[in-house]
Amino acid sequence: MFTAAEAPRSSTALFDECDVTPGIATSMDTERSDSSASKVLRLLNAFVGPQAHLGLTELADRAKLPRSTAHRLLGTLAREGYVHRVRGRYCLSNRTFEVGHHAMTVRPNGLRERAMPFLTDLFLQTRQPVHLAILDGAEVLYLEKIFGHNSVRTGTSVGARRPAHATALGKALLAASAEDVWQEVLGKPLPRYTERTWVNPDRIERQLHEVRGQGFATDRDELIRGLSCVAAPIRDPLTGEVVAAVSVSSRSGPEIVRRFSQAVVQTAQMLSQPSGSRSYAPA
Repeated sequence: MFTAAEAPRSSTALFDECDVTPGIATSMDTERSDSSASKVLRLLNAFVGPQAHLGLTELADRAKLPRSTAHRLLGTLAREGYVHRVRGRYCLSNRTFEVGHHAMTVRPNGLRERAMPFLTDLFLQTRQPVHLAILDGAEVLYLEKIFGHNSVRTGTSVGARRPAHATALGKALLAASAEDVWQEVLGKPLPRYTERTWVNPDRIERQLHEVRGQGFATDRDELIRGLSCVAAPIRDPLTGEVVAAVSVSSRSGPEIVRRFSQAVVQTAQMLSQPSGSRSYAPA
């Protein structure tokens, strides 16, 4: 049974109508439809970020749309239940959470659900924030986070993104991927976040080879000063391909590898074991 201080917590028709004449679709119809779809998606993407409620002007600026267009599309999104208007500002509705929850990695019997018991065990063993993430381009996307009342602050949340090259999760995922995947990431400019962020591609590549050999990755003050992390890759039990990574975060110190690496690696290995005939990959 958890004490109050130890209990884990788990973080968690759209398109604008076109004025077209019914009948056989033309190339102009297609261009208009694509344009409307693009505008709606840009407007939805404008909500991504830490701020929950946004005004019309800010949303229009983020989506690079005229205010009148943004206002009309927000009206459509509101009618379809994807956006709420609260005191003159806009926010995403529960409908977007519902739709997003059907993504393969978070749907019932998906990676996130199947990982939860193991993530909880890892939290109880370490008493430190535990993360589950996947690689998405040059970033890691957080699928789950478990933490306690007294956990170190990580600045992360479910649905947040962080740069792969500056996080243990990202380096664990890159090292377990094909080399052309990490070369694509390292071939782009790498931002520096602290004085300890690695931005030299050759140096990071050497580190990724080391990660492959030892089975886990670390970051030490590379994204946030005073915060370190240990992560290990999770492989699909049927295909053997890397699908995600699990990590433990802690205040920086010389003992982080000794304290957490074995538990993190064991958790990743258990999640990589076959469970019936199920695969983490989309059907």
